[in-house]
Amino acid sequence: MPQYRSRRSTGRQAFTLIELLVVIAIIAILIGLLLPAVQKVREAAGRAKCQNNLKQLGLAVLTYHDDNGSMPVGQGCVISTDLPGFTSGTARRREGWQLFILPYIEQPALYAGWQLMRDTASPSATRKETFRMVATPSGAVVNGTLIPTYVCTTDPRGGKINWNGAPPAVSEGIYTNYVANAGSTTFGPKGGGTDRNGVMFAQSATKVVDILDGSSSTLLFSELVLTPANDDRRARAWNNFTGETLFTTAQGPNTTVRDQMSNCGQTTGLNGGSYTYAPCTAIGESPAASTPPLEFYQFARSWHTGGVNVALCDGSVRFISEKIVPDTWRFLGSRNDGQAISDY
Repeated sequence: MPQYRSRRSTGRQAFTLIELLVVIAIIAILIGLLLPAVQKVREAAGRAKCQNNLKQLGLAVLTYHDDNGSMPVGQGCVISTDLPGFTSGTARRREGWQLFILPYIEQPALYAGWQLMRDTASPSATRKETFRMVATPSGAVVNGTLIPTYVCTTDPRGGKINWNGAPPAVSEGIYTNYVANAGSTTFGPKGGGTDRNGVMFAQSATKVVDILDGSSSTLLFSELVLTPANDDRRARAWNNFTGETLFTTAQGPNTTVRDQMSNCGQTTGLNGGSYTYAPCTAIGESPAASTPPLEFYQFARSWHTGGVNVALCDGSVRFISEKIVPDTWRFLGSRNDGQAISDY
């Protein structure tokens, strides 16, 4: 009598609910472990990119110094005041260091366009403000051209451009994440600011020999965070009037102490907007009379975890912790205070 074997299913059984939950839990744990690592890698890459930008800016300033006998002017006009004579010459205009070093950061065409505008823009009154020079094609190009060396990619608003309408409408143009060291006090009151103890400030022409504290112990550049507000003039690159592309070491990196600038992102009032990562009090371009007079200032801040990147006057770059000893940070801002700086 023939024998018959029962057939067993050779197909793979489906996962049970418990097995699926275990797999999902394992995947969640792996994601939780990997995400911080990915964020750290991304942060390290952003920090390195910023340091590379600062390195380029530092070398550009030092090369400019070799060619011209001094560092570029921090700001052409005195603080918050247009002086007579802005239609000719190289001083007394709303121009800053970031324009003069354009040929040294591989932007010769933009530099040539700006030079053309500053001598030919019509009416002549517009020559004092680079951002108003958009009546010519060259003006539109300079005003709205993004310059990667001025952008921190870690800042979510890096590369900000304010058009105030469709290009090439009159606008504030591009903003920069990098600011020059004006010293350890303030930028000065309206009509002042030419006697600061940093390296680039109103009408400055600092030479390396003026840095008595040593170029390796004096800051050249640091960082600034941007806000989305069109009326926040901090870090605007093409209209330097109240120290927009400068910083002071009077307060430490990433401080919660408010900046004090002309406009901080609100149209009226003195409360400085609602940007907790970039607190500021707006005092307008012509602050109300007071004794002592109100002064302008802004502090170094970044989106990098724990501190800010800096370039020093010897061309080196480094990351400085926001927990740096306050006096050490202040001393780094002065070129000639004679203070010994401990390890930082």
